[in-house]
Amino acid sequence: MLLLMDRLIPAIARERLVVCYIRYKGNNSSDFVNEVCKLVRGTGYSYNPKTKEEKIPKNYPTDYFSRFSVDRVLTEHLIN
Repeated sequence: MLLLMDRLIPAIARERLVVCYIRYKGNNSSDFVNEVCKLVRGTGYSYNPKTKEEKIPKNYPTDYFSRFSVDRVLTEHLIN
């Protein structure tokens, strides 16, 4: 989920979504606001869907994400 978010939603849009949510619900709406902010912050990763070019920063946790395999058939069923 984090990889998809990083690939499909630009960091500035993620930041603005969190700010809008906090403003809508109020600052004391959740105890996990700081954790959510850490999850959605910009990582430096960028992807251009037209050229299918991706820029992976030096400290990007690709090893961490590669530990979990994604069932391709299940994903296709969930999306379709």
